Amino acid sequence: MAGINDELRQIILTGNSRNILEVGCGTGYWLSSFKTEKVNLFGVDLSTGMLRQISNIDLKLHLICADANSLPLIDEQFDLVFCVNAIHQFRDKKGFIKSAAQLLKPDGILAVVGLDPGHKDHKWYIYDFFNGIYDKDLKRFPSFDDIQNWMKDCGLKKIRVNIADKIRNDRTGKDVFNDSFLLKNQSSQLASLTDQEYSAGIEKIKEAVEKDPELLFPVRMNFVLIKASKM
Repeated sequence: MAGINDELRQIILTGNSRNILEVGCGTGYWLSSFKTEKVNLFGVDLSTGMLRQISNIDLKLHLICADANSLPLIDEQFDLVFCVNAIHQFRDKKGFIKSAAQLLKPDGILAVVGLDPGHKDHKWYIYDFFNGIYDKDLKRFPSFDDIQNWMKDCGLKKIRVNIADKIRNDRTGKDVFNDSFLLKNQSSQLASLTDQEYSAGIEKIKEAVEKDPELLFPVRMNFVLIKASKM
């Protein structure tokens, strides 16, 4: 995901950001990539297990265990607030956008990176073989339009949308079984299934390959960055 990293770094450099907050930071993958910059890094996550995995050797890295919808932080303190592939996990997604906007300094930037399963360019074979997964994702993941509208509603301006990274990893025939994301514990979508539901989906894929050994299993996803500023 080098493209996402480059997009965030560009925001930091062009905006002269100093105080940076990531909400839903997990194990600190994105925060750690900015440690060499002259910035103060703050990470929020609800999972103490995730936060414990972050190597906190840099005194500029401040970690907070909190809910994304109950951020224990002072308003107008951050130059950049961002989240990467996390907003779909937040309890109140629109509420998060509003509270994140309040944390921004007058010239601060809010950046949200994520997927939109309902977008016409989003193709994932998983949806075709595991019952209910697609409908669940449509409910979990806010659309790109929803996020932009929420930003407008809370007064954010200069909203920009661009593709930060792409996944293009189509599989053909039996090669689909070499896809690590087909394992039950490798995606939240499949992990949510019962063992019986998961096995039924795998059987559907096997039957489809037997009928057509050259069957295409599409994996085409766009990680889109939506950013807006307070001024």
